[in-house]
Amino acid sequence: MPQGNAQAEKRAGALESTTPAVLSNTNSNSDNAGIVYLENLTPVTSDRYTGNEGDSCIKPMRQMDFGKVAQGYADVQSNIWQHGLTAWVARWNYKNETSWVWNNYSIDGKYEYLTGKIVLLPHSYTKDFDTQFEVIGDGRILFTTNLTPNNLPTAKLKINVRGVNILRISFHDNKSAAGGSPFGLVNFGLTTTSGLTPVGIPSLNSDSVL
Repeated sequence: MPQGNAQAEKRAGALESTTPAVLSNTNSNSDNAGIVYLENLTPVTSDRYTGNEGDSCIKPMRQMDFGKVAQGYADVQSNIWQHGLTAWVARWNYKNETSWVWNNYSIDGKYEYLTGKIVLLPHSYTKDFDTQFEVIGDGRILFTTNLTPNNLPTAKLKINVRGVNILRISFHDNKSAAGGSPFGLVNFGLTTTSGLTPVGIPSLNSDSVL
C-alpha cells in the first residue's frame, strides 16, 4: 500500500491525542483479575496491507507462533506471557515496503480503561522498522507511540476508554523496510475499574488521574 494511504489512515478521525498514565514496570501475568482480554473479543471490522505473501494481521497470540514456548509466549527479552495479541506487520523480505493493519472492536461504552504492554516478539527481521502504534476511540486518538528497534515502551500502559463504542488498534509504518515485524500486545485488556495505580506521567484526561 502506498505510504500516502497509510498516512491517511493515521489521520482518519484523529480529532484529539492524549497521553496515558504510565504504570509501574512489571511482567506479571497475575495482576489482571477482572480484565476482559482483547484476545477474547472478535473484531467487528479490520483492514490490512496485503501486498506480499505474509499478509498483515492482528490475532490472538495463541493463533500465531512468534515467541511460542512451552510456558506461553516469549518476547525478545525472554519475558514469558500467557495473554495477548500478536500484531504481524508484514513486509516482503527482499524489498522495502510500507505496511499497516488495524482491528476495530465494539466495546459499547462499557469499559473505563485499556491496559497492557507493548513488546517485540522474536523474528529474524527485528533490526529495521519505524512503525506507529495507535489506540483510537470513536475516531479520536487516545494513545500513539513510535516503535523502532531503539524506542519501545518499557512500562505498562493505562488508557482511558470511558464512553468509547468502537475501539481501534492500529499499526502503520512511518518508513518502508524489508521483512516483517511481530509486536506483542501482552495482557491487553479492558476493565471497568482502574485496577492499577499509575505512576509517572498522568493522562491528559483529568478523569483518568487517580
